Amino acid sequence: MGLIAPLALGALAAILLPLWLHRREVPSNDRQRFPSAQFLDASPRPSRIVKKWQYLTLLAVRTLLLAAIAFAFAKPYLERDPAAEPITADAVHVLVVDTSLSMQRGEAMAAARRTANRIVATIPDSDAVFAARLTERGVEIDTTPLLGNERRAFIDALNAGAWRLDYADVARALQQFAERFSGTAVTAYVVSDLQQSAVPARFADLVPAAPLTLAIERIESAASNARIAAVRDGGSELIVDLAADSEATLEQRSLTVRVNDQAPISFPVTNPTTAIPIAALELDQAENSVTVTLTGDDAIASDNTRFAIIDRSPPRDVFLLTAAADSASELYLSAAFAAGADFRLVTATADEFDRRELGRQTWLIVDDPAALPSDLVESIRRFVAAGGAALVIGGEATLAAGDWQLPARRAVGGGSSERLFASVTNVTRDHTALGDAAPWTAVRVARFVPVELNTTDRTLVELDTGDPLVFESSLGDGRLVVLTTPLDRDWSDLAQRAVFVGFVLDVARTLAGSSDLERQFTLADTLPINFTTSGSGEVVAPDGSQRVSAGTLTSAGRVLLDIPGFYEVYTEARQWRIAANPDPRESDPTTMTTTLEERWKNAVTAAAGNDSPVVAAAPDRDPDTKPLWPWLLGAVALLLLAEQLLSNWFIGRQPNGQRYA
Repeated sequence: MGLIAPLALGALAAILLPLWLHRREVPSNDRQRFPSAQFLDASPRPSRIVKKWQYLTLLAVRTLLLAAIAFAFAKPYLERDPAAEPITADAVHVLVVDTSLSMQRGEAMAAARRTANRIVATIPDSDAVFAARLTERGVEIDTTPLLGNERRAFIDALNAGAWRLDYADVARALQQFAERFSGTAVTAYVVSDLQQSAVPARFADLVPAAPLTLAIERIESAASNARIAAVRDGGSELIVDLAADSEATLEQRSLTVRVNDQAPISFPVTNPTTAIPIAALELDQAENSVTVTLTGDDAIASDNTRFAIIDRSPPRDVFLLTAAADSASELYLSAAFAAGADFRLVTATADEFDRRELGRQTWLIVDDPAALPSDLVESIRRFVAAGGAALVIGGEATLAAGDWQLPARRAVGGGSSERLFASVTNVTRDHTALGDAAPWTAVRVARFVPVELNTTDRTLVELDTGDPLVFESSLGDGRLVVLTTPLDRDWSDLAQRAVFVGFVLDVARTLAGSSDLERQFTLADTLPINFTTSGSGEVVAPDGSQRVSAGTLTSAGRVLLDIPGFYEVYTEARQWRIAANPDPRESDPTTMTTTLEERWKNAVTAAAGNDSPVVAAAPDRDPDTKPLWPWLLGAVALLLLAEQLLSNWFIGRQPNGQRYA
């Protein structure tokens, strides 16, 4: 058993409360005689056994209630080991039937079932036959063999799904399987259409390291297919890219386009081989959910519909607070933002800036903070500490003052290299505001504002002097990204380098909380949001199911995208929509050559024959997980009801209304 949020178990300390209350409210046995009451009849004393039973029962219910609440918030899950009992067989066979999206083409799946049935018909009942399954997580081989009629029933139930098959996953699964049967003859049958797009880039990834015999059955399908390759925003129009195996598959067909909740509009397909512009659409100046469907039937129906998010939201204003309205920061930052469509720079001096704007912003840019009035810097500090963000750029005033002020760090040293210039040596690669390290190494810095970092600061780009060129700092609930050199050419050539525009736009998206707001995903992708650590959030699938509260997360706490369509994503920061589509590579009809097929078979080393029966355990696979916290929530409701009923009943049974519980 595991816990998704183990820190919630700290709430178990609340169990001490009912223990203390029950200890405090138990009546004392220390009784003193009182002269004035000696002529009064004694009242019947309730049974001590009944009182003790009532006391312990109610104490147990209250303790269990608090414990159940703590464990429910910790979100426990149960890991079930799928390993099977040891098996005894004369030989071992693995049946891998391709059920990827491409197998929807024509009669491919029916031919695959016939071929698989023919294969298992030649396998004696004394041999062990294991089935491989293609899921959203890749290729998984069952841990128990198929017996007798189970083999044919499994094959007859196979249908092509929406997933992509990668032959590297097949080789990896077969290797893990064969390692469990070391020294045993293992035969793997791969029944597939042998798509070229499923072949990994390295041939070595096709070959399992463990010895086995590989038999390949190629499934042919000549059915023609047309598909929607992409839906793009062309500015004044929508661009739909079509692809087809032959032009005949697009004759007399049309496109149906639906934007948000508007009525669908049909457009004839006039030029099937190029991008089709669609102008007669009313797109909102916001995020638009666009569904495009290619009417008519062909070999693969799943790729005739494509979902897209077209974002026409106007650029968001970003304030640059500077002492000089015509600074180099304004010139270069304006040009960088013009290269993107998400943000628009608004320059404001200290006298022009309306402090009330801080309540309407998520982040801003501060140029040379020591040059700004101290009251404005304090307002910015409170804004960041309350959860805002800022890009801070050093300058001449900050260097002269010897104090960054924002953040509260001293500027130490002279701020220049002993050589003519300093260069970049180290770049943090895992930060969303930084791209490839190579363009950074071309940056030359003549002067910079040094900084005395503390333990919570993180250097993102480091100079060969050991000083940070870019570092990240926290302030209260907010964050700061600090650039220690201004955008003046006398200080550095950063603004003239190719890395500058990408850096500015990535910092903007990061500080605005939109660095992870991708819009287009492929089925079997996972959202790049860890919902086990984000505190709160929800994802609503196209079918209306809630994916986070239902516990349908991967081991990393991410949501698996397994249904094509639009997903609603809710986090603490904002709400947005994403689109998930089948992998377009599955629609490519190109198959691997017979030469590559033979090379694959010949590269797999066959195991030495073994005439003795096989006695081995079935292969391991990742444990299945089952969330337990929904059951705990039900237990909380029942315990709460029991506590109320028992409390009212026991209190009502006490003489003279005395309370012992």
